[in-house]
Amino acid sequence: MTGTGGIDELLGSETERMKEALERAVPEVAGALGKLHEAMRYSLTAGGKRIRPALCLASCEAAGGDASRAEAPAVALELVHTYSLIHDDLPCMDDDDLRRGQPTSHRVYGEALAVLAGDGLLTRAFGVLGEADLPAAHRIEMVRVLAEAAGGHGMVGGQALFRLFSTFIRARPGHCSPRPAAWAVWPRERTLRCSRIS
Repeated sequence: MTGTGGIDELLGSETERMKEALERAVPEVAGALGKLHEAMRYSLTAGGKRIRPALCLASCEAAGGDASRAEAPAVALELVHTYSLIHDDLPCMDDDDLRRGQPTSHRVYGEALAVLAGDGLLTRAFGVLGEADLPAAHRIEMVRVLAEAAGGHGMVGGQALFRLFSTFIRARPGHCSPRPAAWAVWPRERTLRCSRIS
């Protein structure tokens, strides 16, 4: 990756590298768990810009680091992102039939296996961080930061707020965002953080 060029160059330069890294993180599995891993890989290898891992690697370089040492957190981010897409597409959430031009996970594998595939990708993300060839203190901090950003006070919290107040917004067309209503029950700083993450 170079420090010059546009966003297309940034994304394109790491596509093959990240594809290989994701393949290693979630390999094919035979036997009783084969279908689960097939479902995990179905969504993980469905394409996309891979902007999150690309930005992770670029941020490492911008701070003067070696991008190869940021591969594990880059992979973990993509695993968490893919899990969130699988769950967002479920009938109980956004009920989407297509994702990136392909049938969504639950349309191919059923709701139960789609939920488990998302769970598998989320937990694998923390496994990838724990296995990283980095000092233990760094690995622990990466796990902590990702858990906070993706959890109940981060991405999941932001999604919960959106669901909680979506009915309120639909009933009041003058309100274009759930955030004003959310501020009434959650501290403003935390609500803003969840909104940015989600």
